Amino acid sequence: MFHSLRIKQAKRDAFAAARVARRRRRQQMFAIVCTDHEPCLTLDRLYWSNADGWVPFDSRDLFAHEELLTLHLPLDGAWVRSRADVPTETETVAK
Repeated sequence: MFHSLRIKQAKRDAFAAARVARRRRRQQMFAIVCTDHEPCLTLDRLYWSNADGWVPFDSRDLFAHEELLTLHLPLDGAWVRSRADVPTETETVAK
């Protein structure tokens, strides 16, 4: 009996951890970065804006996790995790 209680508790803990991970993923914001553009001294990386196309960091659009799953990327675009205040990406995200 004690063993089955431990298994049930382990399943509850795993379910709770998965729920927290899903919530964190949903709260993260993503940007679209141009993969065909190399940053240089005069121009930073280019990011996607729905209104203006490829733009500097300050004008980019941010997208929620649900949008990442449903939207199609523009040509030469790649999803990246984005922090609201820092123009660096941690990694490219695959759907």
